[in-house]
Amino acid sequence: MAPSRSVWTARRDAVNRELASTSDATVAALGARYLGTLARYEQEAAREGATFVEIQNTMLFATVGQKPSARR
Repeated sequence: MAPSRSVWTARRDAVNRELASTSDATVAALGARYLGTLARYEQEAAREGATFVEIQNTMLFATVGQKPSARR
């Protein structure tokens, strides 16, 4: 079954809180795009109704840097 309205609200609120804390235009643009994608996902879930299945997972994004070693 599709998530409840409160779940969708919480998801949007979480993104909006992060967007409110950034002054980076690129981050703001990506956040706005993400909100649009989330809205489409919500609409699709509602359209599917009881047949909708959401599989929860966590995506981890990490950036790993390595300081170049000094040449000998």
